[in-house]
Amino acid sequence: MGARVTSPVLVGRRDELRVLGGVLDRAAVGEFAVAVIGGEAGIGKTRLSMLAGERARQRGFTVLIGGCLDIGESTVPYAPLLEALRQLWAEFDSDALTEVLGPASAELGSLLPELGPPMAADAAPGAGRVFELLRGVLQRLAERQPVLVIIEDLHWADNATRDLLRYLSRNLHAPAALIITYRSEELPQRYPVRKLVADLHRHPGCQHLQLPPLTGTELHELAGAILGHPAAPDVVRELAARAQGNPFYAEELLAARDQGMQIPEVLRNLLLLRVAELGPDERRVLRIAAVGGTRVPHELLAAVAGEPDTALTGLLRTAVEHHMLTVAGATGGYLFRHALLREVLYEDLLPGERPALHTAFATALAGRAGGASPAERAGELGQLAYHWDAGGHPAEALLASVQAGLAAEAASAPGDAERHYDRALQLWDEAPQAAARSPLDRHALIWRAAQTAHLAGDYPRAIALIGEALAATDPDREPLRASALLTFLGYSHHTAGAIDSAEAAYNAALAAASPGPASPERARALESKGHVLMLRDRNHDAIDAARQALTGCVLRALKDPTVSLTGPASSPQSEGCRRTSYCHAKPPRRGGSPCAG
Repeated sequence: MGARVTSPVLVGRRDELRVLGGVLDRAAVGEFAVAVIGGEAGIGKTRLSMLAGERARQRGFTVLIGGCLDIGESTVPYAPLLEALRQLWAEFDSDALTEVLGPASAELGSLLPELGPPMAADAAPGAGRVFELLRGVLQRLAERQPVLVIIEDLHWADNATRDLLRYLSRNLHAPAALIITYRSEELPQRYPVRKLVADLHRHPGCQHLQLPPLTGTELHELAGAILGHPAAPDVVRELAARAQGNPFYAEELLAARDQGMQIPEVLRNLLLLRVAELGPDERRVLRIAAVGGTRVPHELLAAVAGEPDTALTGLLRTAVEHHMLTVAGATGGYLFRHALLREVLYEDLLPGERPALHTAFATALAGRAGGASPAERAGELGQLAYHWDAGGHPAEALLASVQAGLAAEAASAPGDAERHYDRALQLWDEAPQAAARSPLDRHALIWRAAQTAHLAGDYPRAIALIGEALAATDPDREPLRASALLTFLGYSHHTAGAIDSAEAAYNAALAAASPGPASPERARALESKGHVLMLRDRNHDAIDAARQALTGCVLRALKDPTVSLTGPASSPQSEGCRRTSYCHAKPPRRGGSPCAG
């Protein structure tokens, strides 16, 4: 095998490095600056961002690096920021760490178990509070020395991370810089990430770099750097024709040529040919790792591979030496040298191999899906659900999805919780026995999915889920439940800007609750309608609605002294809702009323 596969120097990108240098200059004088680096897979985004990080360290910056993970359809809330912040434990002594973390130490245990035990679910900080705590950490860190945060692979970002980055771009005012990389070809299929990139571009200190292919001259320089001598003209021409300026493709083509292999027409075949030079046991381990995800912990891989530890270590060392895998730094486990290699290996599996391996990963994960924090549990349980589902086990996938949703809620990540609940709903009819064992019945599951969708800003999905809940509710038998759902429907329309639809839903909620005695449901519908009337400048009508709501609450309290005028535990004005960014109330039971907040 050739002595080198990758270029020892960064080829080209001089203009891009100059732009990133300007970003660091602005951070050094006290501004907050952002750089977003896009490009196709293998174009050199990571190499460029890492070189910027090296130059920042030379200038006295604290450099924190985190990456978004591709673990099937699961995510770890705030994963890249948590990975970045964990580096502080290696760089700071205990006194400095205490100063930097400040008041965040007591409340971030649900995300960083190093800070202590997580808080109870009903006391965990809401997403807005988490954002402010993390902003405070970065602010205090930047007051010591300038900070550079590098976030890799934004196209795999979870909902919570996207919202946090959007918040930091608007609210962090410190000598700090943020460099983000993403695959541009992934954005058409990933609308939320595309929207975040557009939002970041609006930041006054943002620089957007779209990396172009290398030129013929740069490919000549790249080949010479790898080979250790000037490349022959025919080699450069072949690289230009086949790699089309992609440095990763060019490196792989050169590696294959250096080993005397026939150059294939398609990169996929080339990557499989490079894998084919390994022994059958090494190839088997690589295919298993491809099913595990972008980053596979050693213990999990060992459990699925079934090899003695010494033998497995030898196989993995061979894969690392042949530049198929890399060791995932301090976090442990293994990474594919490039995501494309993992994708090709996964696609090359036989139809019967995939479900068997997914089942094996699920079985191994089932014994360890209990992370130290709710965020880690949400990630592990979501990954468990993904593997059970891909392995053809809907019952286990349903139960894991529900648990993952509950853990994501405890980790203040409503967008991730919504996705887990949606999977559970999709599997509900496929696994009736598992559905009967679920900690949430279908009504509660729909309610939580609607609530988390609303909190994540996915109002169309929230509205659709509330409609599904209404369709399963008999307004004659359960008028208060129907009223509460209609009020929440109006609130979702209201938040989405559809005032006419909101008012119609509030009117329907009042009609459903009015035949009965005074109730919190009717009071909430009146109060919500009052907001709409106020927006329409119908202030007298709004005041009348508010008075009716207040009168109803007083009458009910007089009839039942145990009723608080501030509302029941599930009220949008409950203490739990005031302390956090969303309601931690229990989901509605048949005949009960969901929180409209």
